[in-house]
Amino acid sequence: MNGQAGNGALIGCPTDPTQTGTHGVVSTWIPYEQTGPQCHRHWAGTSMAAPHVSGVVGLMRARNPALTASQVKQILVKTAKPIPCTNCGAGMVNAFGAVQASTFTLSITCESTGGGGYACTSSPTGLGPWTATWQGVLNAAVNPAQANNPATTHGTCTVNTQARVRATSPTRSAAR
Repeated sequence: MNGQAGNGALIGCPTDPTQTGTHGVVSTWIPYEQTGPQCHRHWAGTSMAAPHVSGVVGLMRARNPALTASQVKQILVKTAKPIPCTNCGAGMVNAFGAVQASTFTLSITCESTGGGGYACTSSPTGLGPWTATWQGVLNAAVNPAQANNPATTHGTCTVNTQARVRATSPTRSAAR
């Protein structure tokens, strides 16, 4: 796929029998000797991949501006669709998958266990891993053995009062 960009078929351009390949992406084109209107041709290689991947990264960052370069790369590689090609990287960029994976959502559910106790569970989706430190904020105390368990925590709370527990992550936090 790469290295053949110069042989891409012309579409709506003056006929050129040397331009026959139909691989790659259709893009606008003005033949070198032509000064008139644009036509189209098939292009492939990094010169076509770079703007497409950059556009996907822009969509990812629009959805989650806190993404680091390392996270962006990890998501692009993880969501790429494998293709039968040698030396083509992780595969074909998957815009939908990459944008979906760039979001982190967290749902925390806490319920009374009776007698002044509570239990909380977290349900993260998207970027991982999710790490947390749980803290009692209002009328609640976290069991020290569960303070660093991102999946669940439990502890005690004052009976018949509103209680609040916070899960704090280095980059994310949620309170319930």
